[in-house]
Amino acid sequence: MPSQVSMAQLTESQIGIALGMHHSGATQCAIASQLQVTQSTISRLLRRHNISTFKQRGIRRYYRCKTTERADRRIVRTALASRRTTLRDLTKKLDLGVSHRTIQRRLKEAGIQKRIACTKPHLSPEHMAKRLEWAKERENWTVEQWGNVIWSDESAIQIGFDPRQTKVFRRVGEAQLPACLRPSFKSKRVTIMVWSCFRWGKLGPLIVCPPGGIGSNEYLEILADGLLSFRDDVLGSNWDEDTIIVRQPGDLLFMQDGAPCHKTRDVMDFLAEEDIPVIPWPAQSPDLNPIENLWAILKDRFHRRFSELRGTLSKSKDAMEWYGQVLQEVWAEIPWVIVSNLIRSYPGRIRKVIEANGGPIDY
Repeated sequence: MPSQVSMAQLTESQIGIALGMHHSGATQCAIASQLQVTQSTISRLLRRHNISTFKQRGIRRYYRCKTTERADRRIVRTALASRRTTLRDLTKKLDLGVSHRTIQRRLKEAGIQKRIACTKPHLSPEHMAKRLEWAKERENWTVEQWGNVIWSDESAIQIGFDPRQTKVFRRVGEAQLPACLRPSFKSKRVTIMVWSCFRWGKLGPLIVCPPGGIGSNEYLEILADGLLSFRDDVLGSNWDEDTIIVRQPGDLLFMQDGAPCHKTRDVMDFLAEEDIPVIPWPAQSPDLNPIENLWAILKDRFHRRFSELRGTLSKSKDAMEWYGQVLQEVWAEIPWVIVSNLIRSYPGRIRKVIEANGGPIDY
């Protein structure tokens, strides 16, 4: 069967054979059969060339590399030692007498390109040491043990803000068209603080926090309304064979981070009285709390729902109550499989912390 070869892929000798055969009266099919190409390839060739006008393409010009192998290694070393510098500043610093485009090509050949830096909390050596210690102490925990942890946190939800990067199709000069813009509402920014918790296969209630911030008293009310009801629901539920069973209240562990309102004497006394042990938590470690993954899902789905319902921005009491209701609806719709998978993956999260010597991980 003739191969699918374009005209540009034919060698000069093949073109010569084709033109010579055509000049001798051979048919296009015969030429195609001889060269093992399609008849349409020969047809295009003959429309473009004939035996009297065809010229050789000539020897392809060889462009000598403007940098030596030694210079290439220096480019890579300097870029990795100054990761935040701009490409133009890097070119000036190297002073190799080449353009920044050449430097860019050498880095790309070495697998290095400018990327958006991931945002992570700053980790001091002390933070990393405590994260590593925390992970090693729990290195051998099973999924069942992690399933008995109630994970909790607060999160700020900005109404009308799309948390995803927005990309649009546009021509040159269309950047400012309304259809190509990502609108912002700085003058009418509306933010709601929410709290929730979850454990293996089960979401806790989403509580809309009062405006004005959360202090110790407000946090105690959240725990009384949200955590205790969730704990009682967990202990009193009928579970299937795939569910981790908790028989005693003390079997549950409660996770909260080190926010000031979480660590007051009143809060700690309340948890002790309710027989809710608190798992120690290393500072600067949102990447260890799987509820952060659920917050990302909630924000994405809420924004889609907000857009579908054509919601408007307002700080009125009625609007704030409506935002809270929609948030609670979207939270309750998160599939329990996602929740369970977060716990199943937790041993892998622990291994990554250990491998990173307590450093940040890609969660």
